[in-house]
Amino acid sequence: MTSLKITSALAILFAFSCSTENQTETAVTKVKPTFEIAPPVEEYQPEAEVYTIDNTKDTIIISDHGSFVNIPANAFVDKSGKSVESVELNFTEYTNPADILFSGIPMEYITEEGTETFQSAGMCEISAKANGEELKIAEGKTIDIGLKNKAQDSDYNLYYFDKTKGEWIEKEKEIAVETTPLPVQPIDPSKVDSARIIEVKVETVELRRQDAWSGSSFYLLPGEEPQYQNRPVGWFEANIYKTAQKGAFRLQLNGVLDGKEVKEILLVQPMVAPEDYETAVAEFQQNMRLHAVTVMYKRNKEMADAFMEEEKERAKQDSLIAEQVALIKELVRQDSIANYARNKASEIQTEVIRTFSINQVGIYNCDRFYRRQVIATRTFKFTHNNNPLEVNNSTLCSPSDNAILRSGAFVQSTYNSCTIQLTAVDYYFVGIKGDKIYCRKVNANTPEGKLELEEISKSEFEQIMI
Repeated sequence: MTSLKITSALAILFAFSCSTENQTETAVTKVKPTFEIAPPVEEYQPEAEVYTIDNTKDTIIISDHGSFVNIPANAFVDKSGKSVESVELNFTEYTNPADILFSGIPMEYITEEGTETFQSAGMCEISAKANGEELKIAEGKTIDIGLKNKAQDSDYNLYYFDKTKGEWIEKEKEIAVETTPLPVQPIDPSKVDSARIIEVKVETVELRRQDAWSGSSFYLLPGEEPQYQNRPVGWFEANIYKTAQKGAFRLQLNGVLDGKEVKEILLVQPMVAPEDYETAVAEFQQNMRLHAVTVMYKRNKEMADAFMEEEKERAKQDSLIAEQVALIKELVRQDSIANYARNKASEIQTEVIRTFSINQVGIYNCDRFYRRQVIATRTFKFTHNNNPLEVNNSTLCSPSDNAILRSGAFVQSTYNSCTIQLTAVDYYFVGIKGDKIYCRKVNANTPEGKLELEEISKSEFEQIMI
């Protein structure tokens, strides 16, 4: 670990680190599926987040994307119906057209009138294993899932994908939408990256205010990168302000660099150093529960009220939590620009949570039928570097609508050409050949003829689709 040495009334230290018998065979009869999911590029499939959980306890999991899975105790059982202790949980999210395309999961729904294309507001797959054996959800148990997504409308339904038949089954209409800003995901002490910790130390008693954060640490939230961390800035003042994002604070640093005043503004979460690791883990798990209850509250108010009463009682008995509450209250008290937080509230809340309950593992999708006003039809021949190009997979993707259109109602394609029905919305035509991705933006103004496709990497394509 290295640190930035500052000679001033207030030292802000940025820490860095480098991270680190023989058995009798038994014949088993299995039902062969009539359908198989076929990802266009096997190695490009979205990776599952893997968690090891104690099946005998209630568990809350927060995904990297900010969605949650609320698992009651003894939720999983083996094929004989027997509960197990340690469970390996796999949770995969498909948050944008790139994830959906690379998954190979069909996005079409068969009705009596024909085939409808899905527009997704969040899709996930959940599965569990113990000792290499697939588990199922115990009878009478349900798992609550909250998927985070930018789609604000409330007319999305829940569907379950039957892998055996390759068909979507409608499970629930108009999924509950929670728009209340979520608390910041609590800091997991076992996963803290020391390179993202800012330690604030006050080196003088001459400051005319009570330094409630003296000796405290702050954790840089995702996306926050200090611009002066490797510069010889003389910091002389630091202030912390509340934001509209629950649990997040704005740390403002004022200093001097090369004779000029400079300012650093960072979004952080306060950290209180615990007495030991076990205490930190216990606090983290409690905050996880509170995090999920925030979005479950409207759906089951009675359960949430009882839970909150229980948490209040725990807080009374836990001096460490009381200390943290006192610290945050002090930070909030020093907030002198509350109007800033209110003005920023609309910018911070850009995603909502859709909550639903499941009683079987598998693939779930928050969808509605995709409606488009076609204003032009164009036929294209594929080229790359002005040479004819053949592709094995043709798809039209819309990042703004979070939808993908494979060959069918709106896209008719062969290996080297396609006919597309276009709207006023920009789409990206995507062709895949082997592990190569070819892409081009198209809309109603794109002229017919040659469609010059650009070869892009997987990461570049994912960035376009976000």
